[in-house]
Amino acid sequence: MTKMLNHVDDMRTRLTEVSNHEQTLLRALSDALTRVDQALLEDVRDIARAHEVRRGMILTELHDLASRIGAFPAPRTTHEALTDEDGALPPYTPPPQTGDWRAAISKIDAG
Repeated sequence: MTKMLNHVDDMRTRLTEVSNHEQTLLRALSDALTRVDQALLEDVRDIARAHEVRRGMILTELHDLASRIGAFPAPRTTHEALTDEDGALPPYTPPPQTGDWRAAISKIDAG
């Protein structure tokens, strides 16, 4: 019977050692997971910051584009070669008449 008690005590000692070793392994695993989580969190924050920077640049470009849309060039003054000394435009003279377009069409149809 004493042999049995010795075996039980040995098993209890071994179980305690195994339990302590597993707790040590679990703590190490927990620490490693915590470090990985912190690294992942920093990576996510870096990505979020980079995204915000890109988003700000795109928003600035959109604002610049919106300010240019519909903007027309400044109105030009009349060309100096077309004006008199006093700044008035010369009177309009139509180009010389070369013929009646109806007669020209009838010549095409007849030809």
